[in-house]
Amino acid sequence: MTGTRTRSRALVALFAALSVLTAACAGSSTPEAAQGDGSRLGQKEKSRQGSKDPGKKAGGKRKGGGGNAVPGAPKGSGAGSLPESPPEAEAGEAAPEGGSFASSGPPSPVDPSLANRSSFVEDGRDAKKEGIVPSYAELLEAGVQGVGEDFEMRFTFDGQVPDKTEDKNTIMVIGFGISAGGNETYGFTAQGNQDGWKAYAGAKDGARKFPGEFMIEGDTIVMRVPWKFINGPREFRWQSNTTWFRSIANTTHYSFDMCPNEEAQDFPS
Repeated sequence: MTGTRTRSRALVALFAALSVLTAACAGSSTPEAAQGDGSRLGQKEKSRQGSKDPGKKAGGKRKGGGGNAVPGAPKGSGAGSLPESPPEAEAGEAAPEGGSFASSGPPSPVDPSLANRSSFVEDGRDAKKEGIVPSYAELLEAGVQGVGEDFEMRFTFDGQVPDKTEDKNTIMVIGFGISAGGNETYGFTAQGNQDGWKAYAGAKDGARKFPGEFMIEGDTIVMRVPWKFINGPREFRWQSNTTWFRSIANTTHYSFDMCPNEEAQDFPS
């Protein structure tokens, strides 16, 4: 139990920091299309049959923690500028990894029967906010849906997600972390700015090209990746977070949302 909690806390801290680090990474640059088979950025209303499990909401809700500190979230209302930027990853490579996971055992074995299973958590309107924040910055649900040879990481928001942010001072970042035991850890992020969206992928052993598709479907962002990228369908734990950030006239407006809010969620659930 102690090992599981340690790994969950590490998962939370890593991907919270990764989101903010990626936001700083390219706040003023023009993102190129992510490299990789079939990558498509900024597409709206692309329907996919069978992408969601009709029963995913049953029993899946976790209420916001409320009292937790928010690691890596922008602070104060007078920051006025983005954090110092690290070197930007090349197009299609992973954003800086930024940390490591604690391990509570060996990697989970591949299990083909899990290829179409799912795990979703409803988040509620519990984002940590300051200033004026758009409705689409509020994360309402996140999770994983297996779709045969691929799996989808899905983020549903309280408003339609734009193809690009309002101006050069506005950035939105999403992050999704997976821990399957041992050194089997993976991170997926995407950053949106005034020029569109750019997706990244990374693993414990270093940066890799983003291997799949990035899609915007109305109020939902989908990152679809082949199961083989994480060495096949298997049990794992996941955590997601989203950050929206705007700095104008020495005033910072932001929203930071994590799902689940406390312990990482099991896949499948």
